[in-house]
Amino acid sequence: MTQKIEKPLSKLIGLIIKKLESGVDIYDSEELRDALSLLETFISVELRKKIANGNMKV
Repeated sequence: MTQKIEKPLSKLIGLIIKKLESGVDIYDSEELRDALSLLETFISVELRKKIANGNMKV
């Protein structure tokens, strides 16, 4: 399961870094906003899973 997540997640983070390093303004790049939104959603879901499983306390 981890490998299924790692590759797309790695690509997503790579895209975000590439866009930010190129000096693209977040307000001018829909692609960058979408990528950041996907990353935010992923982090939120993973944190909720860990909290629900008792692996992390709030």
